[in-house]
Amino acid sequence: MPFLHHPWGLVAALVYIYLLVVIRYLGNKRPGIGVLWSAKTCLAVAIPLFVLTFVYGFFPQSEMHRKWYYILALFLFATVVGLAAMDGLFKIVGKGFSWKGAGITLAHLSIFLVLSGGLFGCGDTRHVVVSATEGESVSAGVDEDTGEMVSLPFRLSLDKFTFEKKGNRPYFLSEITLTGKDGVPAKYGIMVNHPLKTGSWTLYQYDYGKSDDGRNVSVFECVSDPWSGFIRAALWMLMASAAMMVVMALTKKKKEGEA
Repeated sequence: MPFLHHPWGLVAALVYIYLLVVIRYLGNKRPGIGVLWSAKTCLAVAIPLFVLTFVYGFFPQSEMHRKWYYILALFLFATVVGLAAMDGLFKIVGKGFSWKGAGITLAHLSIFLVLSGGLFGCGDTRHVVVSATEGESVSAGVDEDTGEMVSLPFRLSLDKFTFEKKGNRPYFLSEITLTGKDGVPAKYGIMVNHPLKTGSWTLYQYDYGKSDDGRNVSVFECVSDPWSGFIRAALWMLMASAAMMVVMALTKKKKEGEA
C-alpha cells in the first residue's frame, strides 16, 4: 500500500495480523466462518489476481501494481492465505504437531508473509536517481516519485567510468568509492545487471553522459527497500516448506513400497 510510510506500514501490518488471529479464533465458535479460508475461497480470490498479474506482464508501463484494484486483489488473496496459515497454527496448538500439517502451514505462512511484506512495505520503498561526475562525490539524489532532493545514508564518489563496445554488446563499468555512516571508504564496481547491495539500498547502473567540462558522468538508480530482508526470510521459509513436503512424499512412498 504505497500510501503507508514508516512507521504506519508496520503498525498496519501488526493490526492486520491481529485481526486475522481474531477471525480464526471466532471460527472455533462459529464454524461457518471457516469458509473464509477454504480452498474454494482461495481459488476465487486467486483467479482475479493471477489474471491481473498476467496482463501486467504484457503492459509493465501501466504500473498496475499501483492501481487500487490490483492492490485489492492482492489484499484479498493475502487475507485468505493468512487465515489458512492461522488455521494451521491453531490446529498444531490444539491437536498436536504433525509433519504434514507443519509443512502445509509453513507454506501458507511464508506465502502470507511475502504478500503482506509487499503490501505493507511498498510505501517505504524509495527510488532515488543519483548523478555522479568523475572525480567528485555526492550524497543526495532526486526521488523519482516526488521529484524532491533527498539525502542518502552514504557518500558516493565516481573514480572512473568505462564505456566500451565488446562485439555487439556495450560494456559499462562505474568504479566507485562508497563511504557509509561509519566513515570507512570501500571501493566497488557497478555494471549493468550487476548492481551493488549495501544495507537496505541497491545501486543500479542507470545511465551515463558527459559534464559541461567533458568529464564522464554516471547515473545510478538507488533503491531502498527496508522490508527486503523480511521478504527474503519468508522466501527461505517457503523453500523449507517445499523441502519438508518432498521428504514427506518420499517417506510415504517408501513405506508404501515396504508394505
